[in-house]
Amino acid sequence: MTIDLKAGDVSRFSTEVVGAEYVADNGSSSMVDCQKLLTWDVCTVSATPVSDPISSFTLTISNPPMPIYTAKWSQDPESGGMMPQKIRVGMQEVSGTIGVYGDPQVNIPSSGTVKFGLRDVEKEIRAVFSQPRDEGSGGPYVRTISFNGANDGTIWV
Repeated sequence: MTIDLKAGDVSRFSTEVVGAEYVADNGSSSMVDCQKLLTWDVCTVSATPVSDPISSFTLTISNPPMPIYTAKWSQDPESGGMMPQKIRVGMQEVSGTIGVYGDPQVNIPSSGTVKFGLRDVEKEIRAVFSQPRDEGSGGPYVRTISFNGANDGTIWV
């Protein structure tokens, strides 16, 4: 799953899902009641080593599944017996970046927390921050600080 927030913009999300079973269904669909898109003004981002204004935030959660296949495991006609017998979940990796206006001074390597809120949902992770990097652009000066979720136990606070 990836979350991408930029100041003044609409949030972007992407996700990949792996299923363990294929079921054919002739169900019906219904209209969805659309609501306002998730925009920057209802999102919050903060990190312990960052005190300057934040211009962007990305978060990637990778938990790669490993399908385990055996010959003719399933008898369903839809997949022809080609579905995996089991799906083993890999190790979760959490990484991301924080774009900061100006020239923030961050003691690297540094550990701390990253807290983000998407409207009513708020999460916090323990993270290790890397050396900020600069990229040339014609707009405002933005430094990018990378982080990785890290802790002896769970990274989620």
